Amino acid sequence: MQLEERVVGEVTVLMLSGRMTRNDHFGALTERVQDLVRAGRRKLVLDLGAVSYMDSMCLGEIISGLATMRKQGGTLHLANLPERIEQLMTLVGLKSVFQTFGSEQEAVRSLAPGLSES
Repeated sequence: MQLEERVVGEVTVLMLSGRMTRNDHFGALTERVQDLVRAGRRKLVLDLGAVSYMDSMCLGEIISGLATMRKQGGTLHLANLPERIEQLMTLVGLKSVFQTFGSEQEAVRSLAPGLSES
């Protein structure tokens, strides 16, 4: 898994790509979310558009990230879910737990409505 980060106003966007499995940098997402919370960042978008595969362990890592953000009064939204990951989330009953958006821009606007992204 690759992880790229950028900041849009008060929103942090983590763009994930590649395979997300327990053998591919497992724990990196959890660690980064914890770092963001410690730094006072409370609005997070995970852009999953370039994720080619995700196993259940990494789905658990995303759930953990949501729980961490919520405990600190923050929000985590998902953007660009590949069809396969969306099906997995629906299958395990998680689709309704997360707010999901068709694009990163929509997810960012949902967290910062007045923000115009360049």
